[in-house]
Amino acid sequence: MPNDEGIATKASQGYRVMKRTGKYQVLVLLNTQPTTNELDPVVKLEKLAKLKDLGILTEEELQIQKQKLLHS
Repeated sequence: MPNDEGIATKASQGYRVMKRTGKYQVLVLLNTQPTTNELDPVVKLEKLAKLKDLGILTEEELQIQKQKLLHS
């Protein structure tokens, strides 16, 4: 019997969580797998470059993060 919080199922795209939303067991599907864009190194590099352009990262911090990303 499922608990009050919900149940997890294995789907072709990874695990999906069915969460209870009320007394009558109305369930919604929540995707728990990262999107392809979140895994794409090019997208991550673009985000790092944008952070540098905005002044959030220094050039040194950008280079460190790029090396970590490229060697992971």
